Amino acid sequence: MKNTVMVLAAACCLQMGSGFYIPGQTQVTYKEGELMAPFVNSMTSTDGIIPYSWYDVKVCAPRDTEELAVHENMGMLLRGDKVLPSLYMFKMKQEASCVKVPCKDGENVLTKEDLGKFKDRIEKGYRMNMILDNLPVITTKGMWTVNCRRVRNENRLITDIRGFALGECAERHLNETERTHIFNHLDFTIIYNSKEVKVKGSEEKVMEYFVVGFKVTPKSYTRNCKGEPTTVELEPGQTTKEIEWTYSVSFHEDKSIEWATRWDEYLNSSIADSNPTTHWIRIIQSLVILLCLTCVVGIILTRALRLDLTRYNNRDADEINSMHQEYGWKMVEADVFRNPPHPQFFASLIGTGSQLMGMGMAVTILSTLGFLNPSYRGGFLTVAIFLFVVMAFINGYVTGHMQLMFRARKWKTIILSAFIYPGVVFTVWGISSIFFAQSGSSKAAPLSTVLVLMALWFGVSVPLVLLGAAMAYKQEPISYPRKPSDDLLARQIPPQHFIFTTLPMLLVPGLIPYAAAHFEIALIIRSIWQGQVYYVFGFLTLVILEVIVTIAETVIVYTYYKLVAEDYRWWWPSFLVPSGMGTYFFIYSIIYFNTILSVQSTLGTWIFFAFTFNTALVLVLVSGTIGFFSAFIFVKIIYSSIKAD
Repeated sequence: MKNTVMVLAAACCLQMGSGFYIPGQTQVTYKEGELMAPFVNSMTSTDGIIPYSWYDVKVCAPRDTEELAVHENMGMLLRGDKVLPSLYMFKMKQEASCVKVPCKDGENVLTKEDLGKFKDRIEKGYRMNMILDNLPVITTKGMWTVNCRRVRNENRLITDIRGFALGECAERHLNETERTHIFNHLDFTIIYNSKEVKVKGSEEKVMEYFVVGFKVTPKSYTRNCKGEPTTVELEPGQTTKEIEWTYSVSFHEDKSIEWATRWDEYLNSSIADSNPTTHWIRIIQSLVILLCLTCVVGIILTRALRLDLTRYNNRDADEINSMHQEYGWKMVEADVFRNPPHPQFFASLIGTGSQLMGMGMAVTILSTLGFLNPSYRGGFLTVAIFLFVVMAFINGYVTGHMQLMFRARKWKTIILSAFIYPGVVFTVWGISSIFFAQSGSSKAAPLSTVLVLMALWFGVSVPLVLLGAAMAYKQEPISYPRKPSDDLLARQIPPQHFIFTTLPMLLVPGLIPYAAAHFEIALIIRSIWQGQVYYVFGFLTLVILEVIVTIAETVIVYTYYKLVAEDYRWWWPSFLVPSGMGTYFFIYSIIYFNTILSVQSTLGTWIFFAFTFNTALVLVLVSGTIGFFSAFIFVKIIYSSIKAD
């Protein structure tokens, strides 16, 4: 355990908190003149949100495109990350200028409907994505466009952006005669490094080259890489328009970039990692505030509890007979471990939260240590699904133990735990997949993917939940310091302060842990919806630790003063108090959607809020579970420290 903590601490400090990078594939080398075949990826947009295949618009495509597609893992299929072959061909260190893409007959002739689709995609800010040697292409000195408006990021232009724009919108606010045009020419720049290797079986050495960068500058020409831009409008009297697709390629050697560091430019240009100093300042500010909060809470609770324990444990016989003079949390010792309302549902929520918490911890550790990195396409989502399925055992085990505590073993509650969260997610995802299929999006999951997910759910996850519960049922129940009095009449609860009522309980305390995580949450949201790479898991790990401590302290203080007010109903509040974090996440997402994004379609809006709802639900379940365990340990400790009457 000690060694694991040391490894994690070292990983968190590497690269200014950016997560230790372990390359996800074997180095590929080329000889001079060797053929290099780039692949094309889905077209994406921060405005349209819905991804489409590269060939969704009418561009030149190779024969048997689907048969030659790159094998997709589960994560790639669910993200709509469709990697297909292209007609672009390069040769190592051999530059070329104005090469025509070898289109099939009539493939470069576009009708009014074809041009209309181009115009729609361009005005929604769609970007085309390509891959060479597993490196995404980036546009140098690029800018995001949303609804044909150039977007600035914190008063500075983003200089390197993944993919390239499909075209450029007409700036109608400047010139009414300006027309939208298509980028039909691509200027590629391939950055490479080299090394000397020995020829097998001899002492002769040859040079081998490997790709460390892939950049593009899109342009628009009429013909032969010259002339005015190609517009999406037909000229008077035209029914079709012929578009000439061309490209050029140049090579640039950079000895400063090694194979293991070639992803640094992508990671450093991301929103989350663009300013590590600001990141560290935010982390330090949060740590200072957390330290002050910990000191204040520790002093208050230590002092209050010491006085309470002294008063409760040093009473004489006369004081014991004068119970009407007693007050405080000691008065509810007979009811504090009474079963909460709806105990079976409560047990299912804690079990599900434990499963999600285990999955989140495992994914964060793997990402921080570098085993999940951007070079492994779809790897993060694939591993997360696998870990969620495996952690189903924890769900069943925790739910079973909770039932033993509540003295009510019911298998239907175990079944509920196996279905409650996956059922919600699968329903939302199923509805979204239907919409994706109707819109022709690359994110529409094939039937085989649906069947695999169903098999994982019913064939692996559900049995693991049942196995965990069966093992828990064989254990002894967790003992209480006081015997629960469920069979007796409950103590009457005196009038409570406003802060302990439902609405303040749901909104006020949850703001504290959310505030500790807000900066990181904002970066993650912006990275996801603005097409950037989030890979600062070292920082994320520190923030998660801060949030866990903040939740524990907030819930303990709330529970203590609730018990002091002689209200023994602490079970549900311990879960609901920190779950306000999910509510504030949802509120911030609404603000982000209305102020930053410019989504024009109903389907895009549905996708954004479906994702937001699922994420908020995860935050509610995980933060609530952390809050419950913190409160349970605290309550058990303080009631174990006083003498029983």
